[in-house]
Amino acid sequence: MDSWNALKEGLNLQETQIDDSLTFIASVLDRSGSMNHLVSDVIGGYNTFIQQQAAEPGSAVCALTIFDAEIDIVYSGLAINEVAELTTDVYFARGNTALLDAVGKTILELENSISTASVKPGKVIVVIHTDGQENASKEFTNEKLKELMGTHDDWQFVFMGAGQDAWANAQQWSTMSAGSTLSHANTSAGYAGSYTSLNSSVSNLRSSSAKNSETFWKDGEEKDSTQE
Repeated sequence: MDSWNALKEGLNLQETQIDDSLTFIASVLDRSGSMNHLVSDVIGGYNTFIQQQAAEPGSAVCALTIFDAEIDIVYSGLAINEVAELTTDVYFARGNTALLDAVGKTILELENSISTASVKPGKVIVVIHTDGQENASKEFTNEKLKELMGTHDDWQFVFMGAGQDAWANAQQWSTMSAGSTLSHANTSAGYAGSYTSLNSSVSNLRSSSAKNSETFWKDGEEKDSTQE
């Protein structure tokens, strides 16, 4: 039994029903050569994020895409409690940065996975994390990716840019708001902080009635401040 049907059976839902407590969390992680000195930080940050989200109220399924000049969809539509820890056997640095192709192919994969699922998620969150600029895509252009993202204005797209102006980068190829982008230092501390912020902001969105937010990162920070 696949993860989607297992969720359907466990929740006793009917065909094609939307479950507002179910979130699809997709991550698109850069593994190009410039990431070599931060491989362990990405792995640690991602694994901790998945563990923390698995403990949150509600259900979640996950997808993971890793990319350099090639795109590897590691899994899609997998129940979060079935996600294995990311290791260096899967995530290692090499090659160039086919950012547009990675995001575009992930969206197409999510479309397929969701369209064939018996239980459909109430929210879809796509997290994109890179330390570089696009330099290797063959299928998607800035305009083509913007058009595709524009057909999913009810999804939450999130961009984390290491060592760069994330908003300036994202404007070139995405429909995201400035409040959905986060710039952070290209250091171990920068990656740790970005995943801490990501966890807070994703938790905040999952617990809210909204499907997405143009102030995604600020919302998470404000929730943290009220709980301190």
